Amino acid sequence: MTRRLPAFAALAVALAACETGSERKPAVSVRLRTTPPDTIAPGDSLHMSAWVINREREPLTLEFESQCQVEMFVVTEDKSIVHPPGGGSTCISTPTAMKVPANDSVRVDDAWLAAAPQPGEYAAYAVVSSHHVVRGERRDHKLSHRSNIVTFHVARPPS
Repeated sequence: MTRRLPAFAALAVALAACETGSERKPAVSVRLRTTPPDTIAPGDSLHMSAWVINREREPLTLEFESQCQVEMFVVTEDKSIVHPPGGGSTCISTPTAMKVPANDSVRVDDAWLAAAPQPGEYAAYAVVSSHHVVRGERRDHKLSHRSNIVTFHVARPPS
């Protein structure tokens, strides 16, 4: 179950303001799903799957300046990043590419081990890093953009 929480309203508004680098619709979008969808127990993992979706009639190649093509984040109610560990990116600067077939998607998976979290509400989202969309000889630069926000709960440990 996906629930919207007032504590994440400001985060949602701020992330929704992320630009796509163009006035027209972005060539790709990203959608996140989590398993389990609503509650995890301490010591369990939240599995995240992000789909990079190409709604165009032509296949697209996305070129990135680092190995971080799609990054997934887990944040607490106070917006502290708990995943990736250390609160940020650990990308290696090396060019990479992702090919997304026409009218199709590419799935990227990640997981967060809730080893010792505080019980409460959390949010997860994915970000497609800044990239170039290659169409024949054209390379259009696109700023990073994020997925939907999925909220979930970390249960209290059993007494």
